[in-house]
Amino acid sequence: MRAPGLSLAALVCASLLGALGCSDSRGEVMVVVTTDMSLPGDLDRLLWHVYREGVVTNEGELPLTSFDSLPATLSIAGSQEQAVRVEVEGLRDGKTRVRRSAAFELPDDGVKELRLPLNFLCSDALGDESCGTGATCQAGRCVPEAQDSKALLPFDPLPSGACFDAAACIVGNMIAAPTPLRDRDSNDCVLTGNSVSGDGNVNVAIVVDTSVVGNYGVCGAAASCVVPLEPGAPEGWKLNVDDRQRLLSINLPEVICEELGHSVLRLQTARVSADCPMKEPDLPLCEAQSACIAADIGCPEGWDSWTCTGAAQPVDPEKDFRYCGQLDLDPSKVPFVPGHWCCAPAEPEPPRADRDPLLLDDMTGGSQVKIRVPPGFTAGGWYSQTDDTRYPISPPPYPALFTYRERDLPREQPPGAPGLGSAACLTSKTGYEGTFALAGFNYLLDRTNFLPAEFDVSAYTGVRFWAAAPNLRDGEPLSLRVNFPNTQTYTEANTECVRQVGKQACDHFGEDLLLTNRWQQYFVRWDELEQSPRELGQVRFDEFAPRLYSTDFMISGGGSGVTSQPFDFCISQIYFTTD
Repeated sequence: MRAPGLSLAALVCASLLGALGCSDSRGEVMVVVTTDMSLPGDLDRLLWHVYREGVVTNEGELPLTSFDSLPATLSIAGSQEQAVRVEVEGLRDGKTRVRRSAAFELPDDGVKELRLPLNFLCSDALGDESCGTGATCQAGRCVPEAQDSKALLPFDPLPSGACFDAAACIVGNMIAAPTPLRDRDSNDCVLTGNSVSGDGNVNVAIVVDTSVVGNYGVCGAAASCVVPLEPGAPEGWKLNVDDRQRLLSINLPEVICEELGHSVLRLQTARVSADCPMKEPDLPLCEAQSACIAADIGCPEGWDSWTCTGAAQPVDPEKDFRYCGQLDLDPSKVPFVPGHWCCAPAEPEPPRADRDPLLLDDMTGGSQVKIRVPPGFTAGGWYSQTDDTRYPISPPPYPALFTYRERDLPREQPPGAPGLGSAACLTSKTGYEGTFALAGFNYLLDRTNFLPAEFDVSAYTGVRFWAAAPNLRDGEPLSLRVNFPNTQTYTEANTECVRQVGKQACDHFGEDLLLTNRWQQYFVRWDELEQSPRELGQVRFDEFAPRLYSTDFMISGGGSGVTSQPFDFCISQIYFTTD
């Protein structure tokens, strides 16, 4: 006898009295929500919506904080309007990753069960998770969402407390790692040979291609992530036997063969034993540790590539403190791939003998600056920032890896200019609502806490760099301010203005520039820098102190409710000056 599982029934019925008729004597449907993915690494929130005649009559959410957050049940009882549509969504970090729906007539009496699994084969790892009006996903296929309530089985409460240990029973208990193939006669997607283990008494799991879709399921020391498949159609696998009940193959959902080379790397089979029983369809995965595993995801040359589960980051302050950024966080890219990180080498390369001692950044080797780094520090790197929380800029703010642009730059190379084929660019195709959007870089990061540290630039007179706004029309300027947060005005440290009044009184030294759509070299000198001429109650300083935390290239906006003009600007070949 199965023990009762986690239930949303009391919560839902309490809000549905009169709306769905929880106290009505008519029949009832228990919508059972399960998943084959890891909680909360893959999904951290469940949303549900109940519709009557196309109108939402109930909705709610459930935090998915541990493996036993699912299965959950949603109770829908009878009323005068028997036709119901229900939609459930699994989210991670506010983004829908899998969606299921069903439409049905409530029974006249009794309590029926309707399962809506939020499974990997219907997740955004396989593309768009939406099937459109009147349809829902099932094992990677869009099928009609209409359900025959007469065919629904009586409700049997789901278990709670138990879980399937995929780390031990799949990752650490492998028989074979086969590639699924097409049956020559039936064209079905199947596993054959040693992977079926004679009698088919195995667990079967998808090995996720983390370099394409990120980490899903349970990730282990074998540098792979697995999502166990449940036995039984229509959601999982089934045995294919001959007339004498001899095992011929294991039939798989069709989408698995179609996804080879994308979300599916291969399959994995594992032995069933007393300690590792067969994975039941409604049994959640045991909670797995967040982990980072090595991957090949197109990081800058010489950098390490990682794909990480949940909130894990490939930074260990005790062993290997490095400059890391998350790859492909640009919301304009589809599909979004969470957890891809690139990390600079743990120790910076020793300076080349022929390297210009005035070099700050020549846009090679990833987004770290190229200054000589004192012991105990690591080189700072580029970042973007805005006070518009919609993040309409590209690249988006940290933890995104700031990547240099190597295309769509002005083609014309001015006489005597260095190679301008790569640049740090900031773009907003729609404009933004806020007071600022910027691209900038820190000079140094303290290896003990990974926070920006001050850098003494008193040996130099300023900086020079090349800049352009590629998408401007001829003769049209773009106003850009270059700011130099230093030991007087940097708001994220205990600088002079912060000590005197607070962050709100800090006003950086800087210079205003006009960019065009052609490359132009700009010279900015410390003795020409000024604070804003506007009186904002800021702390004023007589002279600029040449001890810098960062340099920012900023586009000013009109504030909340005012959308700025679209912009696109690029900075390249930055050097200190001494004259």
